[in-house]
Amino acid sequence: MRSQSPRRSAVFPCALLASALLGACAPDADHQQTAPSSSGSAAAGAGATNRIPIPLEVRRALGLSFVAVERRAVRETLRVPGHFELAPHARHELHASAVGRAELVKAVLEDVAVGDLLARIEAPAWRDLQTEMLSLVHRGRQVEIEQATVVAMLATHEEHHEALEARIQLWRARITELEALVREGAGRASDLNDARVAWRTVEGELAEHHEAVAEQQGRKRALLDEAQALEERRSLVLAHMAALQGLPVSGLLEPVGPAEAARPLWEALSAIEMRAAVSGRVECWVATPGAWVEDGAHLLTVVQPDQLWFRAQAMESDLGVLREGARAELVPPRWDGISPAEKLAAEVRFGLRATSAERTLELLLQPRESASWARAGVHAFAEVIVRESSRPELAVPLSCILRDEGKPIFFRRDPANPDLAIREEADLGFEDGRWVELLSGVIDGEEIVLDGAFQLLLASASSTPKGGHFHPDGSFHADEH
Repeated sequence: MRSQSPRRSAVFPCALLASALLGACAPDADHQQTAPSSSGSAAAGAGATNRIPIPLEVRRALGLSFVAVERRAVRETLRVPGHFELAPHARHELHASAVGRAELVKAVLEDVAVGDLLARIEAPAWRDLQTEMLSLVHRGRQVEIEQATVVAMLATHEEHHEALEARIQLWRARITELEALVREGAGRASDLNDARVAWRTVEGELAEHHEAVAEQQGRKRALLDEAQALEERRSLVLAHMAALQGLPVSGLLEPVGPAEAARPLWEALSAIEMRAAVSGRVECWVATPGAWVEDGAHLLTVVQPDQLWFRAQAMESDLGVLREGARAELVPPRWDGISPAEKLAAEVRFGLRATSAERTLELLLQPRESASWARAGVHAFAEVIVRESSRPELAVPLSCILRDEGKPIFFRRDPANPDLAIREEADLGFEDGRWVELLSGVIDGEEIVLDGAFQLLLASASSTPKGGHFHPDGSFHADEH
């Protein structure tokens, strides 16, 4: 039975790298031929320099990716697994505001913006409110006309009152004059009696005038009270209509239509229009389009996919080092196309539950910003800073470190030439299973090969395992070809 080394899966991508290496080493060919052929010098002959050419075509063929060296408190970081989920405030349910026939406008998974129309409800209650509102408006106009009439009549009465007062004064003066003439014997008693009758007649007209004025004043007060009641009723009806539409009262009063035939929005709307209060995406329909729904019926749900929190499970034994409000970073798993640098800052909050059977406690972390990889249900890791370090060390992802004959190796991009990778022997410090400290050989911000480092190792390795086969006695025989 033949046994094939897994490293042979990288042979074909490495062909391009080998050709690049041959080209890079061609000037030293004569020198390499004169080098000793011992096993130690063979490695030096294979690559007299620790620099490997990685031009653009090689980087593309091998899928090379790079990660920057960063300062990190590896020793003071606790790494706990968890997953993202929608925050409680990320889900918004749309409920019917009245009984009626529902029409759902937005489709499932369709994006919505603030103010977008989500559903219409053809509600009899809306028509009733419109009818009542029209009646109130019509009666209000009538009251305004009647008030204007009363004001005009009161002005007329005022003029008539002045005329009557003038006539009364004239007749009083005439009576006084006639009384004097009668006493002197120069006047007639019949003239005095006629003057007194005329005076009493005008006094009667003035009394009737006062009654008419009092009646008009009462009518005026009644119209004012009715106008106030109409305004209060109108405000209540408008508030009810605004609540059904989900709009401010001022919005319902906005004129719509052409200027010559403009009318308020409350009169123009033929149905209750329910609009989005937040931007997001329609998660699901609950009501059937065109169905008759009851007041308060759940129509659809809009979610905000970027409103997330992270639920993690920490061990009870870590309770002594965890603290409320500790800084943390949410980092993605190792996925193609996602850099470990795409992390999200967060803050630790203790959950309300712990699992006694599993000896775990709940942590809730809300990221301060969003990322394309962070979605509800996606698993990730929370790296909690359990103790603030005064001197964070230079660190890289542990997957950047490979082994060649037991020696830790990594590949550093040449700062002077991005088309070269430098093979370095790693001086490792503490590791937490994901990150490892580099105690020497690098500076902050330098690029280290992440994806594709294994192919570079094959191209620069001092020895490469060969394929072979096993004999019936259990011994292994390497292939000669």
